[in-house]
Amino acid sequence: MPISFEKIGQSLHYLSEVHGVQFCIKDFCGFVAINKQLDETLRPFLAHTNPFCMLNPPFVIFSCSLTS
Repeated sequence: MPISFEKIGQSLHYLSEVHGVQFCIKDFCGFVAINKQLDETLRPFLAHTNPFCMLNPPFVIFSCSLTS
């Protein structure tokens, strides 16, 4: 059974457009890029689209902020 990330993408877009939440996902090791569907879903929210841009600690940082 393939994994679908469509609901995650819809939720992120909804929160961004309706509630003004800004997401910045930083994938330091390229874990997101390994999965094509996940990469396509999160691309609008990635800090850098090149997975080798920041080779730092092996984890993904997910941050968001609310705008008025």
